[in-house]
Amino acid sequence: MNPDMRLQGSLVLLEPLEQVNPQALADFRDENRVFLEPFEPSRLEDFFTVGGARRTINEARIGRLNDTLYAFGMFERTAEQFVGHISLSNVVRGAWQSATLGYAISE
Repeated sequence: MNPDMRLQGSLVLLEPLEQVNPQALADFRDENRVFLEPFEPSRLEDFFTVGGARRTINEARIGRLNDTLYAFGMFERTAEQFVGHISLSNVVRGAWQSATLGYAISE
């Protein structure tokens, strides 16, 4: 995948997570913490910080380079506001061709 790749729909823009501002991801996590808690594993406090967001973005870069993870930030197209993220993880190539789809969308 080209890391400059942007996917556009009529309402949503997907941009590689590597290109997302870590502050935007940290703000999303903090603002939606209570809303997403029932659907997420237990998280350490650091997950909700800019440092935690940077680590996630770096993991997305490494995963893309290893062809095991493709993560995107999700933006409302008209406002270009960060509203969530979506990823294909655990990518398996060959005859199996599978992946796990995960996402989080703001309240």
